[in-house]
Amino acid sequence: MDNRESLRDVVFAYHTVEEARECRATDIFKFGGNVYAFDSTT
Repeated sequence: MDNRESLRDVVFAYHTVEEARECRATDIFKFGGNVYAFDSTT
């Protein structure tokens, strides 16, 4: 593998992560203006 292939892989990974960050849900615990918290320690 030469440096161009390595650079291409790094650029592809960077853009893939950036796209995933843009698509992630940021308000998954907000329903109708209310904020809910979940506790799994029972």
